[in-house]
Amino acid sequence: MKKKTANQPKRNFSPGVRRLLKVLNILWRVVLSTFLVVVITGCIVITALTVYVMKFMDDDTGGIDLSNPSLAFTTILYSTDYENNEYVEMQRLYEDENRVWVGIEDIPNHVKYAAIAIEDQRFEKHDGVDWWRTFGAFGNLFLHYWDTRQGASTITQQVVRSLSGDDDVRIDRKIREIFRAMNLEKLYTKDEILEAYLNVVNYGGRIQGIQAASKAYFNKDVWDLTVAEAASIVGITRSPTSYNPYVNPERNKERRERVMRAMFDQGYLTQEEYDAAMAEELVFQKEQYTQMTSQVNSWYVDQVIDDVIKGLVEEYGWTEEVATSKFYNAGYQIYTPMDARVQKVLEDVYSGTVEKYDGVFPTVSGAVQPQSSMVIMGYDGRVYGVAGGIGEKKEARLFNRAFSAVRQPGSTIKPLATYAPAIESDLITWSTKMNDAYKLNSTTWTAEGTLNWPGNSGRARRGMLTVCEALKTSLNTIPVELVMTMTPKTSFDYLETFFGITTLVKSENINGKVMTDNALAPMAIGAMTYGFTTVEEAAAYATFGNGGLYYEPYTYDLVLDSNGNTILEKDSKGKRAISKETAGVMVRLLQQVVKTKDPGGWNGTATVVNFNSKLEIAAKTGTTNDNRDSVFVGMTPNYVGVVWYGYDEEKVLAESLLNVPKYVWKSVMQNIPQPKQKFDNFGGIVELEYCTATGDIAHEGCKSKLKGWYKESNIPQECTECKRPDPKPEEEVSSEPASSQASSEVSSVPVTPEQ
Repeated sequence: MKKKTANQPKRNFSPGVRRLLKVLNILWRVVLSTFLVVVITGCIVITALTVYVMKFMDDDTGGIDLSNPSLAFTTILYSTDYENNEYVEMQRLYEDENRVWVGIEDIPNHVKYAAIAIEDQRFEKHDGVDWWRTFGAFGNLFLHYWDTRQGASTITQQVVRSLSGDDDVRIDRKIREIFRAMNLEKLYTKDEILEAYLNVVNYGGRIQGIQAASKAYFNKDVWDLTVAEAASIVGITRSPTSYNPYVNPERNKERRERVMRAMFDQGYLTQEEYDAAMAEELVFQKEQYTQMTSQVNSWYVDQVIDDVIKGLVEEYGWTEEVATSKFYNAGYQIYTPMDARVQKVLEDVYSGTVEKYDGVFPTVSGAVQPQSSMVIMGYDGRVYGVAGGIGEKKEARLFNRAFSAVRQPGSTIKPLATYAPAIESDLITWSTKMNDAYKLNSTTWTAEGTLNWPGNSGRARRGMLTVCEALKTSLNTIPVELVMTMTPKTSFDYLETFFGITTLVKSENINGKVMTDNALAPMAIGAMTYGFTTVEEAAAYATFGNGGLYYEPYTYDLVLDSNGNTILEKDSKGKRAISKETAGVMVRLLQQVVKTKDPGGWNGTATVVNFNSKLEIAAKTGTTNDNRDSVFVGMTPNYVGVVWYGYDEEKVLAESLLNVPKYVWKSVMQNIPQPKQKFDNFGGIVELEYCTATGDIAHEGCKSKLKGWYKESNIPQECTECKRPDPKPEEEVSSEPASSQASSEVSSVPVTPEQ
């Protein structure tokens, strides 16, 4: 072959060939450039992916800390079981997620195995990712060798997704999840990961975690679940709506049977256990589920929420919004003095849905019906039961009339503002005689006064009568005279300082008129600017039954956080309001209100409330002059209960409705436990006979006598108006032996009430 030389002539190609060669040259350059771009890009991608993977290989878990997961936890309220002296769970409260964390040690094996069998059968063996399952699920997308779409996520991956909140449907998210799951397995044990899984997954609606689900579906704690119950709950997690037993019971049944079959196939159940579980008939607790998901609270629970939130604001300086969020999400354990027996009767009476109590609240003509509230308290400030309105309660956090409505007390103010202060200051005794007459002016009284104030109900006037009779029949004239004597300020101070009334008005401009409760009419007969709340009146009256101590009413004893640390604790110490002697006399005076026939033939104003002849009852009625409010305060040795009745918009009550509070009180009290039959005697008072003509202590010459109770430090003088009988001639000295005479003298020593 000849060597090509520089001067060798070029080959001549036809124009068509030359064009073809030019096109091929361009294509070659394009292909080469594309190849080089792909190679370079691939190198960049591989480098970036390597850096990305190395980042997650460096123990990255997406900020997940299983020892302190950032989750919302359910608040649990407990009531008091007074029969067994223990707290029992009452209700669970939450905002968006209902969750109560439970440790792995409290979760039975069959619950754990149910989750592993159906969700991640190689959980104990893999390092966070089940690679066979991952590749199998990917291949099934194209080859369809499984009948259904198979999930590839392990239990560990589901924990990562739940706690990180990283749930985008993207490839890079799945890669992050895989590496985070692998890193999580390096930092925590299988038990810790399984505990987190069972506590964070969703079981339908706002039900989060195995413990909340156990309560919602079976009203049990997780440690009490059977195998079939556990399978039913665990099966829900795949599709909480599709497998909800209340929505699709048949699908839930199919799913739980599949779970139990998986447990059997994987050796977690014996044949005998499997057969028994398959044969078990499950009893779902739909009422419990409805309560937990609807969050319709009782009147009592509503008030606990308000009181605890208020306590958090005061104790920690939080805003109300922050305190509310803490209440619903921090997993508080709140212990309350509520008595479930008392609260149930109250709800039955007030709901209007229990046939037994039909007619207690009569239906009146017109679209607007009267309303009512009731509080039942112990004598140490414990609120046992609350009703904030008539009718079935269908919403949470409604206006609670028992704690929030301020209404006129009427004559129920008299024992607090007049009689108790007057007895405390020794101004009066049980049998002090006073004149029932109209007040003509500030200094003169007359039986035939032309100014009809203060009048009495029915305009009846009775002349001279005892304090006991005046209180028993709820006269207005006597309290007015007492307040005039003591001054309205004294009464005002007693209510505000000693009896815990916070709604008094010292001076307030209302529609251009200056109003005050520091005046005669408000303090003597209850014609106040605003009035009392039901709960504050109950707490004030409780001082009479406990020896004169005032206790602030409370609806919670203790609040703990999810770790058992004390967040709030109620100081339930009482403070001295009146002496024990005054309290003792007052409670016995109030007992006369439910009794019949005084010396003048008058009955007390609340005789209809008696329902047990052996049970002591003390009471006071109250009706405003315009019949816009009717109030009844009733006390037994066990409880003080206050009932308010009237229209929300302060319409006039029909005369026939004024006794409704008495019948409401009676209906409730005769259906709750009354273990004590008699009021305590705190000492310092004695029962003596007095002369009905003078009110002084009677002697043998007084023709008409009654018994009354007196402070030992303030006993009236002996009657001087009634003539003593002439003394009998001195009898001969007995001839009996000295020892017999001594015995007779000893036996004649009077026995005091204390003995």
